[in-house]
Amino acid sequence: MRTPLVVAVTALAALTVHCKSDEPSPNGAADAGGPSFSDVPLMETLDAPGLSAPVEVVRDDYGVPHIKGETDADVVYAQAYMMASDRFIQMELGRRQAAGTLSEVLGNSVPTIVDTDVSYRMHHLKQNGERIWAALQASSDPVDKKCALLLASFTRGVNAWLADLRAGKRALPSQVADTFKAEAIEAWTEADSLALGDLQAFNLAFDGDSEVYLSTLEAGEAKAFVGSADPVKAARVGFVADFYRFAPFDATFTVDGWPNAKLATNAAPNKGRGGSRRDSKAYLALLERAGRSLRGVGLDRMRDPSRGSNNWVVSGKHTASGLPIVANDTHLSIGQPAIFYLSHLQSKEGLDLMGVQFPGIPLVILGMNRHVAWGGTVNYIDVTDVYRETVKDCNGTKCVVFKGQDVPLTPRIETFKIGSPGLVSATKQVTIWDVPHHGPILVRSLGGNAEPLGAEELSIRYTGHEPAPLFKAVYGLATAKNVDDAKSALDLNFKYGGQNWVMGDDSGNVLWTQAVRVPRRPKGTRPWTVMPGDGSAEWSGDHDVKLVPASRNPEKGFLVTANADPLGVTADNDPMNEPEVDGFPLYLAADYDMGTRVGRITKRIAAAVAEGKKLSRDDMANIQADAYSEVGEALAPAFLEGARALADEIAAPGKFPELSPIVKAMSASAKAGLAPATDAVARWSFDTPAGNDGESAEALRDSRATLLVAVFTTRLAKNALADELSAVGASLGGSRPTRMLATLMKTPDVLKTKATVWDDLATPEVETRVMMTARSVAQALDFITGKPELGPSPDGWRWGKVHRLVSEFPLTDALSQPPVPRHGGDGTVDVAFHGSSDDGYDFSSGPAIRFVAEMDPAAGPKARNVTPGGQIFYKESPHFGDFFARWVKNEAVDLAFTTSDIVPRALKEQAATGLGRVVFKP
Repeated sequence: MRTPLVVAVTALAALTVHCKSDEPSPNGAADAGGPSFSDVPLMETLDAPGLSAPVEVVRDDYGVPHIKGETDADVVYAQAYMMASDRFIQMELGRRQAAGTLSEVLGNSVPTIVDTDVSYRMHHLKQNGERIWAALQASSDPVDKKCALLLASFTRGVNAWLADLRAGKRALPSQVADTFKAEAIEAWTEADSLALGDLQAFNLAFDGDSEVYLSTLEAGEAKAFVGSADPVKAARVGFVADFYRFAPFDATFTVDGWPNAKLATNAAPNKGRGGSRRDSKAYLALLERAGRSLRGVGLDRMRDPSRGSNNWVVSGKHTASGLPIVANDTHLSIGQPAIFYLSHLQSKEGLDLMGVQFPGIPLVILGMNRHVAWGGTVNYIDVTDVYRETVKDCNGTKCVVFKGQDVPLTPRIETFKIGSPGLVSATKQVTIWDVPHHGPILVRSLGGNAEPLGAEELSIRYTGHEPAPLFKAVYGLATAKNVDDAKSALDLNFKYGGQNWVMGDDSGNVLWTQAVRVPRRPKGTRPWTVMPGDGSAEWSGDHDVKLVPASRNPEKGFLVTANADPLGVTADNDPMNEPEVDGFPLYLAADYDMGTRVGRITKRIAAAVAEGKKLSRDDMANIQADAYSEVGEALAPAFLEGARALADEIAAPGKFPELSPIVKAMSASAKAGLAPATDAVARWSFDTPAGNDGESAEALRDSRATLLVAVFTTRLAKNALADELSAVGASLGGSRPTRMLATLMKTPDVLKTKATVWDDLATPEVETRVMMTARSVAQALDFITGKPELGPSPDGWRWGKVHRLVSEFPLTDALSQPPVPRHGGDGTVDVAFHGSSDDGYDFSSGPAIRFVAEMDPAAGPKARNVTPGGQIFYKESPHFGDFFARWVKNEAVDLAFTTSDIVPRALKEQAATGLGRVVFKP
């Protein structure tokens, strides 16, 4: 058959066998006496040399492949072929990003993409994949040998599809066929899959940008405010510490304190947060240029504050079924195609595994097997340090000064091809310099032209620079019989890409762990900023994995994580003030989420437990859809303060003379809208609905209030914070402005600059808080009433008109989804971060899955999931966006796990689309 597996329904119907095949099912029925895959009409038989026995695949009614075979390696081969069939473009872009070769195919159309390549080539992810693959091949360890076998089988499956593509039996999506030509696509390798794993770990752990950003702010404050003869400026000293406060806004923690603090040898305080220091203008300029080079690389919290996740597990003591329930919604980029791919693998050798994986990697990263379900969230453990290096010429090369000695740098000459398919229009060579004891010196590249080394540079050390067998951890999860097996696999192998793993098993156990390498830093250092590279701030091995926070079967019966501080190590605003082990503080991290999501989830579960309610899978899904705004709850009083002051001045001119110019500047429609705006915010329940047609009157009022406070917050951030941020060389962006404003309103006494921040540095008069809140309300109403899609009537003030999910494919709009009005906002459980930097309230990051699983020892796991896209990335397929349609309504799909559930849905799929059974035959 000379058509792709995934084609238009009408074309496929004419080319598919519609009768039941006479060929017997190779694996029989999984449920004795029940249906089998052979009940589904045969669509295609594919030659697959190297398999031990035939493998068969059916799709359910959402296009999810269910794969059944003799051995684990056999089913992984078929998983690879199906994944390539559905998502090869995603796989190709991913491996090129990891290898730093995107500019070879996109360089002519996106000239700046070469600088992205330079940034990723610095961290040698492809070389790490090659080193891990070589180690697996050379190992005599049985698990290593099994992992090598699975990777090799996966690679053969991908390359079998590529061979069919080159032979014209398959096709790429027509919308990108000119960008990715079959004859130019290189064969897949095992190292590609391993490098993709390293890329995903890197994107969820590497946080060099935040350390450079905070150092830039501190250096900027030292230049602008510290020691200033101007008392107005001198009063701003401490602004950066207030703006980049570490203590959580909502102090809700996964567990109470260090689970294994008894292993500490000393509980004396370790003060790590020092004051800003004076630095040269050249160093400040270096920080600013470095920040631009790091933007968008790895876990960039400024660019994508929503990257993280929610997950939790509730033990059977609090569930309606008496069984553990695991819930997980991962917050990642919501582009097209969806970042995750669903599949189900069953083998007689032992695999019975279903869940999601990053396309291009075998098995499942988040999901369930027959006995255990698990989910992950980024734990934000600090695994990256940036060092300030002194660079000098020595003996014809470059050196850095380390412990009083000159240490030669190691040069790497990297070649970058810039072009389009079949055409290389330019070649750039960039020398990357590695500091032997730290890592690469940050390359500042513009169009592939790197700046030469200066007298001072920044180097980066990241735990993932030392390759580790992450895939062994994935295999360990796939084959775990209980939560202890799963934790052991993570402890041994998941060395970077830190996650909060929550899990439950069919024996009733629940567990949370943060398994990851945690470097030991000297006390007195400040790892959340750029540190000296002279040898005084070096790592000294890692903390014992037994000290990494974990909890098993807690008395309270549930465990919740959401990228927040899990223990309370930042509760005193000093992340280094922790017990010591062998003279090293138990420092985990500084830059956590503000805590509103973990707080809201915990409050909802705890309230249900207190009421004696037993929770169900529906309850978990309802919590995943929660859009209550703790940020709005904190900022609504500020809106009301400003609105009521304006109303008083309008009613009695001169009562607040400082507000008179503000009132005079208001449009007539803004003044008319003041009363209904005040009423909406005063009656706000702090839910944040989109305000779509058909919603209740209460929901429409809440939508109006959400819009008003969001637009008000944008103005308040500019009016109150933009002057100080500008003075220290920063701008509004990320989550920090909203976090500081919420703190200013809820707990102002914890901030040193709580009074001075309201005053505008650019004006001679001294502004007050009421002036700023009133000005912000007036400006918000001017904007809303003057915006055509909102208008002067409160009936038109709906949050979803400006707050939409934008889900795009980066290379063409033809493969993007249309924008969708959404509920939620900054800090809501159903995350939909928009920030307060400008009036762009659309967002493009959020839940990449919504997974809920109940572990039933008799019937098997009962689970549901959904992704914001579709399984099959071909526009003509009915499964291009069917998951997306469910996702936008906060609906998930029940997962078919047993053959008796799979076959009826596969028959439904075959009848509707013609996508029947596929057999891979050795």
